[in-house]
Amino acid sequence: MRPTWPALSAQNRAAPTRSSDALSGWGYHAVTHRFWDMSRRVPTTIAAEMVANVMSVGVQPGDKVAAGDTVMILESMKMEIPVLAEAPGTVVAVKVASGDVVQEGDVLVELSA
Repeated sequence: MRPTWPALSAQNRAAPTRSSDALSGWGYHAVTHRFWDMSRRVPTTIAAEMVANVMSVGVQPGDKVAAGDTVMILESMKMEIPVLAEAPGTVVAVKVASGDVVQEGDVLVELSA
């Protein structure tokens, strides 16, 4: 007996929607290329993505940052890597200083929403 397969036609499939509103309410991190739902998860720390040297720190406790602002600049393998704020907030603490060596996952900055 031959198996029967459901008919695949345009009537059976939902048409994809391409709305500019599709990503409203979502944040995007340019370095890690990740999206997150800003209404559910607000990052409270900024961590190092790789082993690097801290070249310069651009924020101090009490500073307000917007999503996408450069918080500090790291240097790894002769490349300058900007560290960006993933979400808006106020800087609570800066955990590193210029000249420090950071490992992957080390907390660089703490934010409050």
